[in-house]
Amino acid sequence: MPQTLLRRTFRRFAVALTCCLGAVGAQAYTNDANCLMDWAESLAPSVLSPAQQPTQALGTAYSFRAYPNTGVLFGVGEGNVVAIGGALGYQLLTLGTTASLLPAARAANCGGTSSTVNQVCTQMVVPAYFYATKAAWTTLTKNTTPLIAIANVNTGPGTAVDSQFVATIQAARAAGHRVKGYVYTSYGTRSSSAVLADMEAWSKLYGVEDYFLDEVSALAADLPYYRTVLQTAYAKNSSRRFMLNPGAAPDKAYFSIVPNVEIVVYEAPWSNYTANSLPAWLDEFASQSWIMALKATQAQMQEAATIARQRKFAGFFATDVSTFTAGLPSYWTQETAQAGCR
Repeated sequence: MPQTLLRRTFRRFAVALTCCLGAVGAQAYTNDANCLMDWAESLAPSVLSPAQQPTQALGTAYSFRAYPNTGVLFGVGEGNVVAIGGALGYQLLTLGTTASLLPAARAANCGGTSSTVNQVCTQMVVPAYFYATKAAWTTLTKNTTPLIAIANVNTGPGTAVDSQFVATIQAARAAGHRVKGYVYTSYGTRSSSAVLADMEAWSKLYGVEDYFLDEVSALAADLPYYRTVLQTAYAKNSSRRFMLNPGAAPDKAYFSIVPNVEIVVYEAPWSNYTANSLPAWLDEFASQSWIMALKATQAQMQEAATIARQRKFAGFFATDVSTFTAGLPSYWTQETAQAGCR
């Protein structure tokens, strides 16, 4: 049975390869969902056929591939590796957790068959602080490469639902983009209850469970504050995702406050950038690290994107506009071309 094959194969390889990671040497692979799906295809080719189907998004929670020969959908989301459809039936089958299977997938070179195994996948995050009806949102949504858009209704979610933002967020998601809700923390001085209230408002008003925390402290002394906020929010919904913006490399402990936390490790005019701006130890947390280049020329944007790719960071953003509320950078088309796998 295909279901039995998938279960047995995953368990056997996960146990065998995880024990031997030190000997095998895992290759860096920046797109974890694609790595897991590529690996699965190499283990169960008769079930996941034909291989290398395009990766699609289901809301912000799941990435999946649909296999027309077998009718199976196979994906990754909410911390699990799952499958459904075809001979597997139509009750979602959980094959294991992402955390338990990803080390084995990486150790196996992500299946060794993918065209993206030796590529680095660099994402773009866009502070979309302009109003929902602005043309910039339409331009962003039409982009064919999936992006992360940070929505900001009124220095956060506001106190009442804005129907224009509801429509804009839904359209961006339908186009395959992730949407994060803006929440400020005043460098750890804003009350934790107010920060948590903003997160709950994003969830209630707009269905957003993905958050961008701004004005974040980088200091070890403020870790208890951020642990309280993030761990409380995460405990309510473990599918929630968080990006923190201290604008500089923070204390290392910030990278492990909650699972999959992402951190903007540089946000400043690119003219201020030096090699010391991004210390070497960040490579340990490359898949969680982002850079934002402000007041950047097109050449500086390309430099920032190249550095993000070379360091295998999660992604980048660069802009030449004066404020994030003003719209998209003048070199938007050239910048979006820097995103993706290569």
